[in-house]
Formats: sequence, C-alpha cells, structure tokens
Amino acid sequence: MEAQTQPQKEQEISGKEILQKNKKRICEALREAGISKVVATYAGYGDSGGFDEVDYYDGNDQKNPPTTEIEYIEASYVWRANGRVSSVKHVKKSLDDAVLDFCYDAIDVAGHGGYENGDGGGGTITIHVASQKVEVDHYDYYTETIDSHDEL
Repeated sequence: MEAQTQPQKEQEISGKEILQKNKKRICEALREAGISKVVATYAGYGDSGGFDEVDYYDGNDQKNPPTTEIEYIEASYVWRANGRVSSVKHVKKSLDDAVLDFCYDAIDVAGHGGYENGDGGGGTITIHVASQKVEVDHYDYYTETIDSHDEL
C-alpha cells in the first residue's frame, strides 16, 4: 500500500531528472541492504510485456529482495499550452517495488518506451550500486520482408 508523504505539486521536471533522484535513493538503500548489483530482464510483443526476472546480488551470490521501504518519486505528465508539466508525488514503497518502477522509468528515459508494441523487444537493466551506474541493454524485434517481382 502506497502512502503519500508529501502534498502533490506541479512543477517542470523531466523524466531524466526524476530518474536521477530515484537512482540515488535506490542505490543508497540497496547499499545499506548489502546489495552490490541488480539485474532485471524484460521482454514483450503484441502490446504486452514486462519483467521476467529481477535478481539481487551481493558480490557473486544471488540474494532475496530487500524488505525495506524507501521514499520514491512518482510523476505523471500532462501537456499544457506552456509545455509539459509533471505532477509529482513522494510515496513510500518497498525497495523491491521501487526497483521495478525505476527499471520501467529507465526504459522510458533511454528511449525504449513502448518496446512491447508490435513485434516487440526486450533487454536487460543492470544497476551497479557502488558506482550508481545503470546500464540499459535493449533489443528490438522486427519483421523483415523481401519483395521480388518476376516476369516469366
């Protein structure tokens, strides 16, 4: 259950700015939980998709997801005459849920939102906790057509 901890407000803020703020919060919480790396894989096609796995690591050993909660920034975007404005709220959620939401946001910010449409696509997101580096390795599926015309 998500509880709002700060009143909702409107401000100009980009998805990338929110992602950077959430990355810092998530990496700090993961570090405190003893996690050194998170690897999340996703795939989809035909208008549906999602994450297949989210794995947490301490060194080389896989661990269970942390059970702590963090404050996460959520945003929704609307278009106004003066440009795009975001409605931002700070919510408490489990670290596991925050990591999943962060991964969806990372896909969007990296330019791969809608990967599940049409032929689809997928990829892997790796969060390196100590360096706060996030890698999005993405691939797209596509249908290739080879046309030919012959007169015999």
